[in-house]
Amino acid sequence: MKDRIKWILVGLGFTFGLQVIISVVYTAIAYSAARGSVVPQDTIVITAFGFMLGAFLIGGFVVGWMSEEMRLLDSVTVAALTLVLTLLV
Repeated sequence: MKDRIKWILVGLGFTFGLQVIISVVYTAIAYSAARGSVVPQDTIVITAFGFMLGAFLIGGFVVGWMSEEMRLLDSVTVAALTLVLTLLV
């Protein structure tokens, strides 16, 4: 049980950390695109959304990779906690 909680927290760190990094990069790119860049903002939003979904996949992969059994509940817990942290921020 102790090992499961450790890997849930590691997966949460990966997922939430990637969410924060993607958010900061998206903000910087969106501000530069709003100032008259050639890149349309719709493309930037869709790309950022894809990377955010990828962050959830990476977090779930980290949790599943480290446990010997298939535990879907651990990955769902990581995703739910990441959503809660993201909403709080």
